[in-house]
Amino acid sequence: MSTDEVTPRSRLRWLLSALVSVGFLAWWWQSGAWSEVGDLFQVLTAPQWALLTLGLWLSYAVRAWRLHAEFQGRCALRWADWLRITLMHNALVNWLPFRSGELAFPLLLRREAQLPVAQSVSALIWLRVQDALMLVALAAWFWPLEGLALQGAALALLAAGIWGLPWVLGRGGAWSVHPRWAAWRDAFTSRHRHAGPIWGLTALNWGIKLAIQAQLLMWLSGGTWAWGWAGAVGAELAVFSPIQGWAGVGTYEAGAAWAMSWHGVSLAQGAQWALVLHAWVLLNATLAGALAGLVTVRAGHQRPDVSP
Repeated sequence: MSTDEVTPRSRLRWLLSALVSVGFLAWWWQSGAWSEVGDLFQVLTAPQWALLTLGLWLSYAVRAWRLHAEFQGRCALRWADWLRITLMHNALVNWLPFRSGELAFPLLLRREAQLPVAQSVSALIWLRVQDALMLVALAAWFWPLEGLALQGAALALLAAGIWGLPWVLGRGGAWSVHPRWAAWRDAFTSRHRHAGPIWGLTALNWGIKLAIQAQLLMWLSGGTWAWGWAGAVGAELAVFSPIQGWAGVGTYEAGAAWAMSWHGVSLAQGAQWALVLHAWVLLNATLAGALAGLVTVRAGHQRPDVSP
């Protein structure tokens, strides 16, 4: 496809992204709800904010541990190196629309470990598929208004992702050798990626992240854990929306508000609480990413040799 064909579509997507965010912020301002946000930040005490922040940063550490396990034996980066990469990558993913911040991942790995782009793209695809399967499974398993049937389906989906997809892709076929699918084939058929520890770290990361966000929403709302969990899951599921606001502004809040509306929370009130949550998440991602970038620049990080 030529650049002339791609560019207008990309521009349209970015324009729609900006409109989503501007539209949400305009609604928020016009409704007068902006005056309550400062008060909401004061609902929590300093120790509560500190505890939540510690938990969120713990999830960053687990993500770095997961990457260390994913690339073990392929490059000589230490856990501390993976933490820097995680923090910088996470900041870009949080701020740029349509997950375009993901493009930084192969570039960072090429810079830090001279890892071929094809390998890092393949790994990134698998990591994101893992994330999607785990998020959907946790969302369905803990969704308070549904029964065992949906929970069983969630576990079946997770099992299909762990064992089914590698089996299907491993059987080959004309479509599986097409260059367009090469990264996907490599992502699913690499045996070490299906090891229990990596799945365990994926579950641990999402468990911590969702629990921390749910706790924040519960404290803000004065409601139940079910309210908080629904809002946290809804906000994360918003990533599947075909239209994303800048830094997720608008879509993130809409996802959380929609999920909490199942518990009788008004959309306007849910969006208020979600906006506070989102601002806090962005603040932490920005500070962590800036700190990682500063450490990288000041230390003049030396690139290690790629292990055989």
